[in-house]
Amino acid sequence: DPQRLRALLRPRLRGDGGNGGAAALEILEQRQDFDVIISDFLMPDLSGMELFRRACAMHPALGPRFVFVSGSRHRIDTRQFVATVRNVVFDKPVEFDVLRQVLLKIVRGRK
Repeated sequence: DPQRLRALLRPRLRGDGGNGGAAALEILEQRQDFDVIISDFLMPDLSGMELFRRACAMHPALGPRFVFVSGSRHRIDTRQFVATVRNVVFDKPVEFDVLRQVLLKIVRGRK
């Protein structure tokens, strides 16, 4: 549930929360100072996979900062994409403590 995940993360993280892939891409066109970018694969206007591709085409350094949350890993396109990237992918439902540990590791690696 994206709203539940957002509600859990919002008090603990700073940043902009895009409402869909196109909104997130607009934000990433303007700002690249995010330590972590959390994206679902399935979004109504632009998939997380396409968001990743377009963001990396504009700013390759953003690639390792993506963490994906998915309820669609069973889909062929999702499986093919996951096989081509080294990013962390969480299956829904996400266990918050595990997600928090991964996010902290990514953030610490950037400092």
